[in-house]
Amino acid sequence: MRVPSNELIDGNKLKGSADVTFSHGLNFGILPVILGFVFMIIGVAMINSLMIIGILLGVTAFFAGSILSTSMSGVQVDYTHSLYREYTTYFFIKFGKWKSLNYFPYITVLKANKSTGATDTTGLNQSSTIKESLGIYLLNRTHRKRVLVKRCTTNNCKEEAQQWAQKIEKEVVRFNPKVNRNR
Repeated sequence: MRVPSNELIDGNKLKGSADVTFSHGLNFGILPVILGFVFMIIGVAMINSLMIIGILLGVTAFFAGSILSTSMSGVQVDYTHSLYREYTTYFFIKFGKWKSLNYFPYITVLKANKSTGATDTTGLNQSSTIKESLGIYLLNRTHRKRVLVKRCTTNNCKEEAQQWAQKIEKEVVRFNPKVNRNR
């Protein structure tokens, strides 16, 4: 179902234009990205074979490789219309729905660690790497829903959160989820 382009979200226009983009980096680790580039090269070679099956397999390999090697995620913010969107990028095209910032009255700073793991074919040898960092998050009223906006260094994250909160008119708080005692 297609939504009319003149429909509003909380009194604001449906589609925003990004004033600022915060990238969270690649969705896959370094090995899948390298494998994606290899698939893209193999796909181009198969397309150049000029055989119908080679062209079909080449396009498929190129498409799969491009998804592996160019998939990224992040958040875009439209200050003028008070909108944000969490996006995923495939082959340099951003996908994601614009949502209202009014649902999130608070900002907080929490750990935003990123981990990658690998295992061999037997499953016996495993390794993982954790990249520690802090992140600026949007929080709803109960602190149960949060959106990672930006990863930042530990030195300046609180100051960046304060500056950003003033810009979008939100309050910086400590993370303290409300307890539901009705269970």
